[in-house]
Amino acid sequence: MRFRPHSTLTFPPELRLWVLPRHQLQPPLPLRLWPAARRQLAALLLLLVAACDLLPTGVPRPHEARLLAGNHQTAAAGAELILPLTVEVLDKGEQPVRGVQVSWTVSAGGGALQSSAVETDADGRAQARWILGPEPGENRAVARVSGLPDVEFWAMAQETPGFVTAVYLVPADRSVRQEYLESIENAMVHLRAWYQDAMGNQTTFRLSEPAVEVVESSEPVEWFQSWRYGWPGEQWAIIFNAEGEARRHLGWQPAERVLLVFVDAPRLCGQQSAAAFATTAVVDGTHLRLMATGELINPCHGEEPFEGDPCQAVGVAGHELGHLFRLGHSCHRYGGPHCRRSIMDSGYGIYPNSILLEEERLELAAGIFFSPEEPLTMPSYCGAR
Repeated sequence: MRFRPHSTLTFPPELRLWVLPRHQLQPPLPLRLWPAARRQLAALLLLLVAACDLLPTGVPRPHEARLLAGNHQTAAAGAELILPLTVEVLDKGEQPVRGVQVSWTVSAGGGALQSSAVETDADGRAQARWILGPEPGENRAVARVSGLPDVEFWAMAQETPGFVTAVYLVPADRSVRQEYLESIENAMVHLRAWYQDAMGNQTTFRLSEPAVEVVESSEPVEWFQSWRYGWPGEQWAIIFNAEGEARRHLGWQPAERVLLVFVDAPRLCGQQSAAAFATTAVVDGTHLRLMATGELINPCHGEEPFEGDPCQAVGVAGHELGHLFRLGHSCHRYGGPHCRRSIMDSGYGIYPNSILLEEERLELAAGIFFSPEEPLTMPSYCGAR
């Protein structure tokens, strides 16, 4: 019996399919293709392969979910982390995939994620804010994309025992002034609210009770302004003497307590007006007077007062407070286009319009001083009423 080409096929002769008895199929017949037909077949195969990497909607099929940001953060128990958890979903060609649902769950620590499911944006990214659990310890969260391995995040919730005490240090030849005391109290309220707003996660520092301690020294103003030590350091006289006098009166302090000392002794020309040591910062009488009365005296150009901005003095106090929280000078430590606006650089001069850099927010969140608080209201004025 003789077999002929299948009559319904219209391929070129080289592509005709012959129907043969089973015993005649060995060995396989070579398939010879014209060059044009080979190119068409290769294109068809590529289309079939590409179609396998597309979802029914035509969206590229997710191939990988990557951890992009937010891992390994530390904050107070119960606080929201500074950086959101971020994943990136890519296709086989490592291009971002839009519209993929990412589900978020807490796997350890008892915290909460503010979103349970989010779709990826045009950059293939999805984010979730994470509030840590109420107890110190490890916290874990998972981002999940259907059909892909889970992406795990880790964070540490810690105790935050640190607190701040403001000290109003009064020399022997000065008296306690109510407007000075009120200006210090208001400055601390102002700074707590400012730091909470700048942090962006409702955390701020705690104050001791009472928030301001009044210390009346037995030494006069001239004593605070004098340098009585052998090594050069006259510019540090006010700072060094005020720090020592406050410590002498208040006695031993626990490591988690830091002191912000306002001394009613103005610096002399060439002396530092504010600085911080390890656990004590000092602001001199020039800034205290500005904060309380709005008058500023430049010791290098006579004693005639001129009008100043009390908020600048509060900004100086906030800058030194940042040093007590272990922050350095922004542009020196981090740089970047916005470092000058930080309160930890020259930005204290534009307080309360200064900022905290993201790196500084992360440092504060990982320290022992910042914990969650109810939303605070910043006073409409700096210093005393």
